[in-house]
Amino acid sequence: MGCRVVAKARSNAHEIALLRTDANRGFAGGVNVGLTWLERDKAIEYYWILNPDCVADSRCVTNLLTCASKSEKFGIAGGRVYYAGADRVIQSDGGVVNMWTGLCKPHNHKKAESDAEDPSDMRIDYISGAHMLVSRAFVDAVGHMPEQYFLYYEEVDWCLRRGEFTIHYCPDAPVYHSAGHSAGSGNSEQRQSPLSAYFMARSRVIFVAGFRPWAVPVAIAYAVLKAVRGLLRGETRASAAALRGTFGLGPDGVTMERLRGSTFPLRSGRK
Repeated sequence: MGCRVVAKARSNAHEIALLRTDANRGFAGGVNVGLTWLERDKAIEYYWILNPDCVADSRCVTNLLTCASKSEKFGIAGGRVYYAGADRVIQSDGGVVNMWTGLCKPHNHKKAESDAEDPSDMRIDYISGAHMLVSRAFVDAVGHMPEQYFLYYEEVDWCLRRGEFTIHYCPDAPVYHSAGHSAGSGNSEQRQSPLSAYFMARSRVIFVAGFRPWAVPVAIAYAVLKAVRGLLRGETRASAAALRGTFGLGPDGVTMERLRGSTFPLRSGRK
């Protein structure tokens, strides 16, 4: 796996381990390193996946576990994700995905808390990968988080493969997410970076090809129109990066430099 423990600490009865990998393996690759480490302890029934730029409420874990206990076939749960530093503006309450375009629509995205209604579990296709609780039974049955995306859509793919396992939104388990600081994804205050635009477009097409291959032309047409709108708004680099990702070309030179030392298969983008 190319993983080693670089630090351990104990807090009461809990052990904290810091793992180091031999390369940047992308989001799912990093999650799977942690899952593999934790799976050795057969007493662990649940895994909490939480972005390092998230801050959780003090009772977040307790409330997630309470939510999980309500279902015999519990698979996945997550709570509200707020933008950190904003006036309780919501990033995601789970979401739905359009299987023709691959477009994901987070519930209550960019709404103020006072204007938001909690979504029902029946209206949730996926839970944000920034903050999700999954059961050991789900992971044993479905497998680890899919790594072919490298960035974005991993949790959407994972959630849609849950089969008979249940998915839940837990309103009393919020976190506050400093979104966009690593990849430059768009948030409430900044535009999307070329790196984020590239992987968002690339992963969207991979996702549609995996679940609805006959819809790939629709997904590509949608992506091209979206990129054209971006070009008209002056978002030249991000739009060009999105087009490269859509058509399976490699990233531009700046993005390639940021990906040095990763497991992503870098290439010039010329076929």
